[in-house]
Amino acid sequence: MTAYLQAAATVAALALMYVVCIRPMMRKGGSCHTTAGRPAGLDEQIRGLRKELTLLRHEADLRRSASRPDGGA
Repeated sequence: MTAYLQAAATVAALALMYVVCIRPMMRKGGSCHTTAGRPAGLDEQIRGLRKELTLLRHEADLRRSASRPDGGA
């Protein structure tokens, strides 16, 4: 009897996976779930933070080279 129960659970899991994941992928050509997309302004914010990080790294390099005994050469 447990073999039948295990087989039924496996078939139910496969059917659920087909309905929830595989069928939407075949219809939309995408993924199992829908994505909300990026919020407005996120790309600009990321761009600004990357620019700020680059400036901070550059400043840290300048400080490191200025603190060398040989004058950064």
